[in-house]
Amino acid sequence: MITKIILTLLVIAAGYFYLKRKSAPQPSASARQQDTVSVSASSAVPVKLIAALLIAIFSVATLSYIGYHWFDNNRILEVRLVSPGTDQHLIYEVRKGDLKERSFTTTDGQIVRIGASERLEVRATEH
Repeated sequence: MITKIILTLLVIAAGYFYLKRKSAPQPSASARQQDTVSVSASSAVPVKLIAALLIAIFSVATLSYIGYHWFDNNRILEVRLVSPGTDQHLIYEVRKGDLKERSFTTTDGQIVRIGASERLEVRATEH
């Protein structure tokens, strides 16, 4: 995930420096005035506006995804561990991000490993 963000920022930076370098060398004052008028009137403002909007949209989308991922992983679930040999079952509170395939970490910090014959029942709690 972080590599996608870094790659996006590198592409944006490369585009910015390319556009900045492209507009820097101009041969004469009269040509520069004509180019400046035509570029600023027709294409410079929309390109900058579009680039700023894209950066804003991607930033909001990235922050929304990261926020949702964090919120979802911190949801509290009720995990019921059922052993087939006994009628006894144990109930734990676990964050969704801490629930693995064959183990989990409770909200108290206890690490529980699940045997091959044990079964898990997972429910969302209403906190």
